[in-house]
Amino acid sequence: MLEYLRKFKLIVEKGKRIDFSLILNTIEDREDDVVPPPGLREGLKIYFKEYKFPGEIEIDGLDDLKQYYQNLSQDYGYEVDIPEFTLIRQGDGLEERQKLEEAKILYEFVIKKYPHDLNSYARLADLHRRWGNYNLAIKYYEQFLERRRMPFIEGQLKSLQKYLNESAAYAVEKAINNSGITAGIARFQQLRSDGQNKLVFNENDFNSLGYNLIIRGKIDAAIEVFKMNVEMNPQSANAYDSLGEAYMKNGYIDLAIKNYKESLKIDPNNTNAKDMLKKLNK
Repeated sequence: MLEYLRKFKLIVEKGKRIDFSLILNTIEDREDDVVPPPGLREGLKIYFKEYKFPGEIEIDGLDDLKQYYQNLSQDYGYEVDIPEFTLIRQGDGLEERQKLEEAKILYEFVIKKYPHDLNSYARLADLHRRWGNYNLAIKYYEQFLERRRMPFIEGQLKSLQKYLNESAAYAVEKAINNSGITAGIARFQQLRSDGQNKLVFNENDFNSLGYNLIIRGKIDAAIEVFKMNVEMNPQSANAYDSLGEAYMKNGYIDLAIKNYKESLKIDPNNTNAKDMLKKLNK
């Protein structure tokens, strides 16, 4: 270790930079120990304290991150890349604030800059799944699995393929996309009354479709899908809870209260329904 440090000191000295010095102190009688120079360590920590993106800064997209690290590059005197982990964390933050398009742009940037990063493939697959871009969702799941086999992602891909091939909710979704809410309701009723129908009526599928329709800005269609779920699952506290949330988002306060109360009748421990009722009653 000491020999390595001496060589490093010579390299620095040969650089002949007048604005930089390296001082190497050794304890000759303690060659079995290495004492890291605290001044150097603390100096570097202070100088590079802004390298880790500050948690209190809220960005609105990739351009804000690029600007921050461009400014940092000017301060440091060399080009500073946006760290891979920072990009993913900020993408997650954008998703939490429902800035989904901005998050997508950021994840696509990660794939170009850090093609080995698997987080971006998984997140893009999930985003496109919520938007109903199922071919793209499958593409990103498969690109993830080409790089690493992971049971969770394999399960996500299989569940999506099962939804597309076997779920009555997907048949309703297609009818809504093609012809509107009325067509979706008609398709639901047709499938329910068809004794030869082989498609599966799954509570989670309809619940997920309802929330995905909200994300896509189709709140009225989401309400109808949640109503279908309540009709199929009249003893499900979650089905009523979701319908109550959709009514609340659309400004139908009385209907929201009614459905949250129904949810509580079935499950008195539903804390979300209790909290929402307190909020709505105010």
